[in-house]
Amino acid sequence: MDARKKQYVAQIRSNTAYPTYRTIVGVIAVLGYLTAVIVGIVQYFVMQKARLGSDEHVKGLLFCFVVPVLIVIATAFLKEAALILADISDSITDANSKNQSGA
Repeated sequence: MDARKKQYVAQIRSNTAYPTYRTIVGVIAVLGYLTAVIVGIVQYFVMQKARLGSDEHVKGLLFCFVVPVLIVIATAFLKEAALILADISDSITDANSKNQSGA
Protein backbone atom coordinates (compact mmCIF):
# COMPACT_ATOMS: atom_id res chain seq x y z
CA MET A 1 0.00 0.00 0.00
CA ASP A 2 1.42 3.39 -0.92
CA ALA A 3 1.85 6.23 1.58
CA ARG A 4 -1.19 8.16 0.35
CA LYS A 5 -3.50 5.18 0.97
CA LYS A 6 -1.98 4.56 4.41
CA GLN A 7 -2.48 8.21 5.30
CA TYR A 8 -6.11 8.09 4.12
CA VAL A 9 -6.86 4.96 6.15
CA ALA A 10 -5.18 6.48 9.22
CA GLN A 11 -7.26 9.64 8.76
CA ILE A 12 -10.49 7.62 8.43
CA ARG A 13 -9.69 5.57 11.53
CA SER A 14 -8.80 8.63 13.61
CA ASN A 15 -12.01 10.46 12.61
CA THR A 16 -14.32 7.47 12.66
CA ALA A 17 -18.07 7.68 13.04
CA TYR A 18 -17.94 4.32 14.83
CA PRO A 19 -15.49 4.60 17.74
CA THR A 20 -17.46 2.22 19.96
CA TYR A 21 -17.52 -0.45 17.26
CA ARG A 22 -13.77 -0.12 16.70
CA THR A 23 -13.12 -0.31 20.45
CA ILE A 24 -15.26 -3.43 20.81
CA VAL A 25 -13.46 -5.05 17.85
CA GLY A 26 -10.14 -4.32 19.57
CA VAL A 27 -11.31 -5.77 22.88
CA ILE A 28 -12.62 -8.91 21.17
CA ALA A 29 -9.29 -9.28 19.37
CA VAL A 30 -7.37 -9.05 22.65
CA LEU A 31 -9.70 -11.69 24.13
CA GLY A 32 -9.01 -13.89 21.10
CA TYR A 33 -5.25 -13.59 21.59
CA LEU A 34 -5.60 -14.32 25.32
CA THR A 35 -7.73 -17.35 24.46
CA ALA A 36 -4.95 -18.64 22.21
CA VAL A 37 -2.42 -18.34 25.03
CA ILE A 38 -4.72 -20.01 27.57
CA VAL A 39 -5.60 -22.85 25.17
CA GLY A 40 -1.91 -23.48 24.49
CA ILE A 41 -1.01 -23.54 28.18
CA VAL A 42 -3.94 -25.77 29.13
CA GLN A 43 -3.22 -28.18 26.27
CA TYR A 44 0.42 -28.36 27.29
CA PHE A 45 -0.36 -29.25 30.90
CA VAL A 46 -3.08 -31.74 29.93
CA MET A 47 -0.65 -33.42 27.56
CA GLN A 48 2.04 -33.57 30.26
CA LYS A 49 -0.35 -35.30 32.67
CA ALA A 50 -1.45 -37.82 30.03
CA ARG A 51 1.92 -39.65 30.15
CA LEU A 52 2.02 -40.29 26.45
CA GLY A 53 4.58 -42.35 24.58
CA SER A 54 7.31 -40.52 22.68
CA ASP A 55 5.39 -40.57 19.38
CA GLU A 56 2.20 -39.24 20.93
CA HIS A 57 4.24 -36.77 22.98
CA VAL A 58 5.62 -35.15 19.81
CA LYS A 59 2.14 -35.04 18.25
CA GLY A 60 0.76 -33.55 21.45
CA LEU A 61 3.42 -30.84 21.54
CA LEU A 62 2.70 -29.99 17.93
CA PHE A 63 -1.01 -29.79 18.73
CA CYS A 64 -0.25 -27.46 21.66
CA PHE A 65 1.28 -24.99 19.22
CA VAL A 66 -0.87 -25.50 16.12
CA VAL A 67 -4.26 -24.77 17.70
CA PRO A 68 -3.17 -21.50 19.36
CA VAL A 69 -1.48 -20.36 16.14
CA LEU A 70 -4.71 -21.05 14.22
CA ILE A 71 -6.66 -19.07 16.82
CA VAL A 72 -4.22 -16.15 16.47
CA ILE A 73 -4.49 -16.22 12.67
CA ALA A 74 -8.30 -16.37 12.79
CA THR A 75 -8.42 -13.54 15.35
CA ALA A 76 -6.16 -11.31 13.26
CA PHE A 77 -8.14 -12.04 10.09
CA LEU A 78 -11.52 -11.41 11.70
CA LYS A 79 -10.29 -8.20 13.36
CA GLU A 80 -9.05 -6.89 10.02
CA ALA A 81 -12.32 -7.88 8.31
CA ALA A 82 -14.36 -6.07 10.97
CA LEU A 83 -12.21 -2.95 10.67
CA ILE A 84 -12.54 -3.03 6.88
CA LEU A 85 -16.32 -2.88 7.28
CA ALA A 86 -15.98 0.18 9.52
CA ASP A 87 -13.52 1.74 7.04
CA ILE A 88 -15.99 1.21 4.19
CA SER A 89 -18.80 2.74 6.24
CA ASP A 90 -16.63 5.70 7.22
CA SER A 91 -15.52 6.22 3.61
CA ILE A 92 -19.09 6.17 2.32
CA THR A 93 -20.22 8.54 5.07
CA ASP A 94 -17.30 10.86 4.32
CA ALA A 95 -17.97 10.84 0.57
CA ASN A 96 -21.70 11.39 1.03
CA SER A 97 -21.16 14.24 3.46
CA LYS A 98 -18.87 15.98 0.94
CA ASN A 99 -21.45 15.47 -1.83
CA GLN A 100 -24.23 16.84 0.37
CA SER A 101 -22.32 19.94 1.39
CA GLY A 102 -21.28 20.64 -2.23
CA ALA A 103 -24.84 20.37 -3.59
